[in-house]
Formats: sequence, C-alpha cells, structure tokens
Amino acid sequence: MLKFGLPMAFLGAVAWFILNRVDGNPLGGIATPDAGDLFIVIYGYFTTVCGVLLGSAYRQLERLRALKQTRISSFRTLAADIGTSIDLWMSLLASPIVFALIWKTMDRTSYASVTIMALENGFACLAVISAMLKRQR
Repeated sequence: MLKFGLPMAFLGAVAWFILNRVDGNPLGGIATPDAGDLFIVIYGYFTTVCGVLLGSAYRQLERLRALKQTRISSFRTLAADIGTSIDLWMSLLASPIVFALIWKTMDRTSYASVTIMALENGFACLAVISAMLKRQR
C-alpha cells in the first residue's frame, strides 16, 4: 500500500500545483466563474438531479442488501424499482428547493464547485428536506 500510495500522493500534489498555476486562478470553490450565470445554473440543477438519481439508486441497493440479497437479479427490475420509488419522486420534487439553497450559499461559482455541491446535495436531497421540515414543526 505504501509503495503505491506515496507516488500517487506525490503525483497528485504535482498535478495540483501545475493546474493551480495555469492561469493564476485558484481551483475549487474560490475559482472565478467559468461561464455565464444562466448556463452554470442549468448545469448545476442538472447535476443536482443526477445526484438525486444516484442517491435513490444507492438507497434502493441498501434496501436490497438489508433483505440479504448479494446480487442484482435483473437490472431492468432494479431500474423499474428505482424509477417508481417514492424516495426518488420526493427527492425530485424537493430538488429545486435544495438547489436554490446551494446556489444562494455559493458566493463565487465554478464548474468544479457547482459539480461537487450539486452532486453531494442531490445525493442527500431527501435528508436535507427532511431536516428542514423537522425544524419547521
């Protein structure tokens, strides 16, 4: 593990320094915007929906594992179960609110920061909305 880990860490650090100096702009959430506001908003919401789909698929696989299943018997059945799950549709309906919260909290946007924030919050969309609703009660 150590033989492989140290060279990869070194290569990662070198790549980060090279990429960070390409045009003098920092990487990540503090980077300058890459595109016009409308396109990056559309991209961000689309990425949030992708996160919602990934999160619902993950939770469906967790349910199957809780039933002691070790293999997926049919991908078609799995896709149908994901597409018809209440979990997915609740998350999709809540995704505009979650994305609006993401967008409001981001000061400066780049594709990297929008991608990370949108995927993460889309994946946990149901948990985010559930927590908000519990606070209001």
